[in-house]
Amino acid sequence: QWAFIANANVAPLLAILIGAGILTGVFFGVCSYPFTVVFMSYFYDAKIRAKQFMQLKGTGAPGDSRPFALPSFPALDAADTSALLQRYCGDCAAFTVAGRVRLLENGAQAYPEMLAAIMGARQSIALETYIFRADKFGLYFAEALKDAARRGVKTRVVVDGFGSIALDEQFYAECAEAGVAFRVFHALRAVWRGGFGFLDRRDHRKILIVDGHISLTGGLNIGDEYASVSDGGGGWQDMHVRIDGAEIAARFKTIFEEGWSKADPAPARSGVRPPRSDGAEIRAALQQYLGRNNTAVRIARFSSEGVPTRIISNRELIERMKIKRVYLQAIRAARAYILIENAFFIPDRDVLRALYKARRSGVVVGVVVAMKGDVQIAALASRALYDEMLVRGIRIFEYKQAMVHAKVAVIDSHWATVSSYNLNQRSLFHDLEAGALFFDEPFASAVRDRWLNVIGQCNEVTLQLHRARPWSTALLESFCYLFRYWL
Repeated sequence: QWAFIANANVAPLLAILIGAGILTGVFFGVCSYPFTVVFMSYFYDAKIRAKQFMQLKGTGAPGDSRPFALPSFPALDAADTSALLQRYCGDCAAFTVAGRVRLLENGAQAYPEMLAAIMGARQSIALETYIFRADKFGLYFAEALKDAARRGVKTRVVVDGFGSIALDEQFYAECAEAGVAFRVFHALRAVWRGGFGFLDRRDHRKILIVDGHISLTGGLNIGDEYASVSDGGGGWQDMHVRIDGAEIAARFKTIFEEGWSKADPAPARSGVRPPRSDGAEIRAALQQYLGRNNTAVRIARFSSEGVPTRIISNRELIERMKIKRVYLQAIRAARAYILIENAFFIPDRDVLRALYKARRSGVVVGVVVAMKGDVQIAALASRALYDEMLVRGIRIFEYKQAMVHAKVAVIDSHWATVSSYNLNQRSLFHDLEAGALFFDEPFASAVRDRWLNVIGQCNEVTLQLHRARPWSTALLESFCYLFRYWL
């Protein structure tokens, strides 16, 4: 056979084919190497950052392990309150005095408070949330809502069509049979109505209104990831707030009715299959959960009475920039410090310029973000801004335990906000958001103290650390930042 191949002059042809195959493989390998490295960086970003921190920890680099000291600021003088309110907040007429405000840290404090309010409802419940999962805690909430509806409480829920896409017709049917009215904001099945614009507009609000007197808002969706690790959750870092008062509830109800009017009835198909779970078993587990957590929560949570409060929300067109203007007013008024904790920190140039100007005037600026983001492309786009922020003196802390999902800020121990609003393009241009603004020294101080406690569990990003990242990660950050308008 070899003799035949040699006589037929096939050997040179095979040599050419083998050589061409090797050269082709080398060519494609060289071309694909940069892309392979970049996309490997995408998936291993958190591990790369953790390794960087370990390598540079304790090197004595400038800025390494610096204490975070806040300048002292005089207490509020009652005679100057109105002038300070005008300076930090502008529109004083938009404020009303809440009977009581309770700061709720993470799902460990917020979920028992929310569930207890639902289970104690006598007249009405209105819940608007971006994500509602049918997992352990989602079923707790669903069962509490169904029990309320069976008691005759008017129970309405609005969920987002993308954030709550995992809810199926069986889930909606079981809730409808109990009397819970579910609506879906911009369901993906109805995308034909408005094309990409319809798909892009999302309801990102988190609002719970009970009996026209109790209101809860903040950053928490409904799902296991927000619950504490000890309760079987993901331990995400977040913040919610409970506000007592009929006028505050009325303002939240106006916002809720807007979302309700734009949402469609949820698709419910009963009789598809047996109920997914035993309601009695869930109710028993829910009672055990509340029994374990309520006492500790009531001791741990902070509350303040007679708090000047403003409910803030954005809407399409003329009120799209409303929450951004609230932030800018306070940032420009800052004289001591600006502390921000934000899930997706990709501010636009107006906010960045305001922060840089504050730093030039001597204001301390600190930002807490997540080391492990749940939307990796958004986390990478955020880091594309780190270099310019660090050069200008803004200190950045990455929470290493879990996802940071909070959307809070505190300025000068006077001004504080808890909301669903991320400082990114999506919250600014695309999503419906809501939250509360407070002008109260005890409450703002509590938010500040919590922020300082959180940075004790963070790694600080120094300029040396950031610039030591692999070139592939830097390239990927710049690439992701190009898509910031949709993030």
